[in-house]
Amino acid sequence: MSNGGANQQWDFRSTGSGWVQLINRNSGRCLDVASGSIADGADIIQYTCGTGGNQRWQWLPTGGYYQLKARHSGGCLTLAADAVDLEQATCATGATTRQWSRA
Repeated sequence: MSNGGANQQWDFRSTGSGWVQLINRNSGRCLDVASGSIADGADIIQYTCGTGGNQRWQWLPTGGYYQLKARHSGGCLTLAADAVDLEQATCATGATTRQWSRA
């Protein structure tokens, strides 16, 4: 649930060719696929910003929303089954757990 806090706000830093880093306004850390995993179910964490493809994301339009695709794996940011954590999963249009908005 959104409360508008800085811990839920992200800045986008272009890294070129349509890829971005997502940087949390509260922690200053980047959205990261843990350990550079390419597996479905890999944890999404905040980590010190670096140059790895596991911290590079691409916005893919999907009918009013977006999917966020990881550069290193081609997997998408998704809400885990517990509806609390984030994980990586195969990109799929229409999957509401993989739809994101940006303001």
